[in-house]
Amino acid sequence: MAAVLTLAELDELYHAQRVYFSESLRLCIHRSLSWLKKAATLNTDPDLQFITSWIAFNALYGRQMNQSTDDKPLELQGRERLGFKRFLIKLCGQDDAYIIYDTLWIGYAQSIRTLLNNRYTYQTYWNYLRGQVSADELDILWQENQRLVHQALSHRNSGLLSGLLFDRIYTLRNQLLHGAATYQSQVNRAQIKDSCRILGMLIPAFIQIMLHHYHAFDDGLMLYPVID
Repeated sequence: MAAVLTLAELDELYHAQRVYFSESLRLCIHRSLSWLKKAATLNTDPDLQFITSWIAFNALYGRQMNQSTDDKPLELQGRERLGFKRFLIKLCGQDDAYIIYDTLWIGYAQSIRTLLNNRYTYQTYWNYLRGQVSADELDILWQENQRLVHQALSHRNSGLLSGLLFDRIYTLRNQLLHGAATYQSQVNRAQIKDSCRILGMLIPAFIQIMLHHYHAFDDGLMLYPVID
């Protein structure tokens, strides 16, 4: 299994490499590492660990959210989902050391399968409960989603699998950040804890890839730059 660097090793590599980065890339990795370090101290509080981990991820992909070339405008959540899925595909394309691949298929395979087979992490299920889709539509969409999951798993397609996985984690993110879940609720413990473990391994892997292949990621806008 390809080794994911520790936070200390990532920090050291970042400081050695940052002279080659644009200010935008330097700042996004710096911000991501700051939240990732905080997340690592919150092992006894999965809710806060999940939130800080997602912020660390958001710091990496958020710069490119306004770069969509689609003709039709997307709603914010749809645009955000599209943004991080494109980012994940780019990461997997640069993963020449198979860090993401090994993490997905060796490190956390069971936790990933559990999340992907859970209807409560599938946003369309909640849309159905709100009357936005019919029971028949839900069944068709769920079967199609499971077909994609099976396709990703059977072909070991890291780009497709990571997109499906983060789509589920994004539903949990919405529940927490929009006040749609109780702090330390027992209802969603397994999903939150599994997500924390997955994010805690994958985000350092993402940063590691970006540090080694910074030219491929040095193309985003700077969001909320530091003003003297």
